Amino acid sequence: MSSPQPTTPQAICENILIEGKRYNIEHEILPSENAVADRLLSRSLELKDAYEELHEKLHQHPPALKVFLDLLLSTAAFWSPEKSRKHDPNETISPTSIARLQARPRNWRNCWSVARNCTTHQVSAAARTITSVM
Repeated sequence: MSSPQPTTPQAICENILIEGKRYNIEHEILPSENAVADRLLSRSLELKDAYEELHEKLHQHPPALKVFLDLLLSTAAFWSPEKSRKHDPNETISPTSIARLQARPRNWRNCWSVARNCTTHQVSAAARTITSVM
């Protein structure tokens, strides 16, 4: 018998974090990401609105919420401010590049292969660009 599926945005997001942490522990990997997940889970009340907003914007694309939370954990666990300072903080992705990305078919495997090859700075620039148009 399976356990009941979470129904609130907060429970859905927290379940993704818990499942990711469980996987990491079972496979003895990514303890830094587990520490970040623990911090997020311990601040449940503070993050309720953020979880609701994330769920509202991403729930139509089932893997998007998990991919976002996984990237959030990785960025928080491994981001280096020193490396980031070496680049122009105002750099953004050109509108042409955004148009090319939007024209591509939605293929999460392809998105992951592109994301794996990005530097932290490129991810930060992409995040700034994306949030400025939302």
